[in-house]
Amino acid sequence: MDFAQIILSPFVWLLTFFYNFFGSYGIALILFAVVVKLILFPFALKGKRSMIQMNMLQGKMQKLQKQYGSTNRASSFGTPAASSSS
Repeated sequence: MDFAQIILSPFVWLLTFFYNFFGSYGIALILFAVVVKLILFPFALKGKRSMIQMNMLQGKMQKLQKQYGSTNRASSFGTPAASSSS
């Protein structure tokens, strides 16, 4: 039994079950899509939450950059790397 067969066999079983129950491939495909969406919903929700948190952090970072300016750390401390450019 190869990898593809292990992955695909539950999907084939579910699609065959829906077809045998309803007798229509159209309804079976629609229900199959709904089941897959329901299974993947928690992952999509977690991704959206992470995206919202990242956008909130990005707004805070922009606010800090406006407040403190875009000076780099080396030039503000007077390190040799900053003074050697002159």
